[in-house]
Amino acid sequence: MRIMKNRHTKKTLAFSKVCISFASITIPSLQSTQAQLGNYIYALQCALMNNLISETDSLYRASLRAIKTLMSSSETIYFIETPLDILLSLSIMIPGDPSVSGFKLLEETLEILNEAMW
Repeated sequence: MRIMKNRHTKKTLAFSKVCISFASITIPSLQSTQAQLGNYIYALQCALMNNLISETDSLYRASLRAIKTLMSSSETIYFIETPLDILLSLSIMIPGDPSVSGFKLLEETLEILNEAMW
């Protein structure tokens, strides 16, 4: 992005989409759910930075699934605090569908937190 003076061309936008798609396809092959969660968050941040909203949405939901998996194990509850902080802060920047709810992702995150056994 720095070389292109913070503007996408057709080639750079296509390259960004391919990179994010590759990440979202290969991340589930990781054995560790904690590693999956960390990589989902990195890919989510890259997608948001490149204004790839649909990819951002799917990566956010994948991160929520990883958090839900980690929450089922009581010993890993401490490992989700930082990723959860990042997801909650990013949920404010991700535009929502106004016909459904502007904060649908935030609502889904709060539902998962309410379901958790603390």
